[in-house]
Amino acid sequence: MDDERPIGIIAAVEGEVRYLKKKVLAVEEGRIERTAFIRGRYKEKELVVGEAGVGISRASSFALEMVQRFSPKILISTGSCGAVKEDLSKGDIIIADEIILKRNGIAHFEDGEKEVFYPDRELKEKVYAALKGSSFPVYQGNILSTDRFIYQKNTKEKIRTIFDVIAVEMESGGVAKVAKKLNLPFIAVRIVSDVFSESLVRYNKLVDGNGKLNWRKAAPYFFSKPWESFWAIRFHHDLYRIYKKLWEVQEKMLEVI
Repeated sequence: MDDERPIGIIAAVEGEVRYLKKKVLAVEEGRIERTAFIRGRYKEKELVVGEAGVGISRASSFALEMVQRFSPKILISTGSCGAVKEDLSKGDIIIADEIILKRNGIAHFEDGEKEVFYPDRELKEKVYAALKGSSFPVYQGNILSTDRFIYQKNTKEKIRTIFDVIAVEMESGGVAKVAKKLNLPFIAVRIVSDVFSESLVRYNKLVDGNGKLNWRKAAPYFFSKPWESFWAIRFHHDLYRIYKKLWEVQEKMLEVI
């Protein structure tokens, strides 16, 4: 008999799983911690899909409660990431070979806690084969998961050199840590939202912990740095296109899991 436990899919923000949630035939909706989840059926697969909010700690807390409440058979971290390799483009897909979790000490890379997690090899190979056979540009490589929003090119360059990674993001390490502790298969599938050569608006200065624009934070920031409003508009526009592609990737991924 097939394992009827759900597949757990965790993103940071609603946009990263919006399409997938619309396609799920829901049997339960609610909140974990401060953010939303939906449990239901999608193409004969049982899923529980949720938004943890931004950051390692929130991803870890969300993943732990998801496991305690729903006993998923697999945990998947999905969402966007920043490229720290020159030849990656916006919209490229990255399947993590290793997740390097680095807390604290971004200003001093040698300091602070560092842990390494290894996604499930069989799952990773299945998803890579499915996506490689489609129209998606897909890469495998190491990802740094950190509790700092990385927005400057020179910081990306240091990260690539020191940690030997191709991308950086803020959640997969938290999910991977829970998966390892509870002996659950885990993979991370991310999409590039900003390229190596690009310096970004400091997005963490504009949004709340759920990744939603907070005008009480944003208004004074843009008043002090008006030129960055154009960067923010461009980044927001790019995200819509990137999330749409991510939804297609998730659909393809679920065909083989």
